Amino acid sequence: MTLEQACARVEEARAEGKVIVTTNGCFDIIHAGHVSCIEVAKSFGDLLVIGVNTDESVRKLKGPGRPVNPLEERMLVLAGLRTVDIVCSFADDTSVPFVQAIKPDVHVKGGDYVISEMPEAQVVAEVGGRIELAPLVGGRSTTRLLEKINDLFESGRLP
Repeated sequence: MTLEQACARVEEARAEGKVIVTTNGCFDIIHAGHVSCIEVAKSFGDLLVIGVNTDESVRKLKGPGRPVNPLEERMLVLAGLRTVDIVCSFADDTSVPFVQAIKPDVHVKGGDYVISEMPEAQVVAEVGGRIELAPLVGGRSTTRLLEKINDLFESGRLP
């Protein structure tokens, strides 16, 4: 779904009095931390909109070799989660334009973020929303997962 299509669905839901929640990320290799954050996000409202970084923006953020999974596949996996209502992509370096477009009542990020350092924090406040941080799940991260796979491969324990 495009951001424009997502905005149209959000406006319909908002007109029905629904609470709009957003979260965003690269979601390159979905792990328990992602799923937990998404479930927490959904608990704050009625309609959960996930913004996914495009392949190019992931490369800018994470470096060469990333993403492992292309945008279409990352979006398909997210859309398959029962708590997710809308998935759209954004090409920007930050989620600010995504948040400006959706105007969430609640924007959720993982507990490893510091609200005062989040580029989208001011925009969320300007649209009358609030930011919530989801608890971390045992240090899970895609980067750590890829490092573990690489270590197993280099040590010969992974074919």
